[in-house]
Amino acid sequence: MPTNILIRRVRRRDGLRWGIALAVLGLFYAAAGTICALLVQHGANGWWNLGFLLCFWNVAKLVSSGLSARFLLAAARHREARAARASTHAMVR
Repeated sequence: MPTNILIRRVRRRDGLRWGIALAVLGLFYAAAGTICALLVQHGANGWWNLGFLLCFWNVAKLVSSGLSARFLLAAARHREARAARASTHAMVR
């Protein structure tokens, strides 16, 4: 699925900064899922329920991955800063 490709790219170190954008994309999926549910409530074909389920499954994936990417980014920056301090400290000796 295309959302799995996006999640895989965001989980890399150079993509972690796009975590919030991924969560916002999840909100658009929520809107699409809501539209599918409204269509079914107003008498559209029952197959729109499948669209609803697919959209909200993607919402769960995107929002959770987007928010966890922010924590992973903070951890990566902390790790990189600690390594930079250690290498600077080693050069001073």
